[in-house]
Amino acid sequence: MSEDLTVTKIADFLRTIEENILDLTLSGHDIQHQKQLYANYLATLAKYFESREMQTHPLYRKIKFRQFELES
Repeated sequence: MSEDLTVTKIADFLRTIEENILDLTLSGHDIQHQKQLYANYLATLAKYFESREMQTHPLYRKIKFRQFELES
């Protein structure tokens, strides 16, 4: 599988998770469990990019920013 295809799948995966969290938030559900899962996914994906020395990729920067937001 090409690296570009993998990054596209990761971007689609993150977008889907973020949309689901937004939908749950807007409908008034408790999202603590989903936020924890999201944080775990972000950590795993950050390691994926780091292991491939792709820290300059825009998606990696987005992942790191989301991690920062969750920690704040």
